[in-house]
Amino acid sequence: MAHREKVDCMIRANRTVKQKEIANAVGISKERMHHIVTTVLGYRKVSIRWVPRQLTVEMKAQRKDMCTQLLELSTVFILARIFAVEHPSAAKNSITERCLMRKSLDVAIVS
Repeated sequence: MAHREKVDCMIRANRTVKQKEIANAVGISKERMHHIVTTVLGYRKVSIRWVPRQLTVEMKAQRKDMCTQLLELSTVFILARIFAVEHPSAAKNSITERCLMRKSLDVAIVS
């Protein structure tokens, strides 16, 4: 088994393993081990854990969903603020009610 595979197996088995421990177990210098981990395998140290640099497909989908939800929430909030400015007499309604009214008006206009 090549050094690359040994280092990768050690990191996958224990993400908190130290560079010195990996270098001693594999029998290579710390500099060579660091090169393999960061350049060849693409890991980086975050806090005390080794994590891959690239996002997986699932991580990308989760990030996209989260951003979409935040965008929708901020849009609803902005629409509520616009509606409150345009219709001060409706100030007694809660922000949620105003958002829903504004969204229903937008849907009626688009349809």
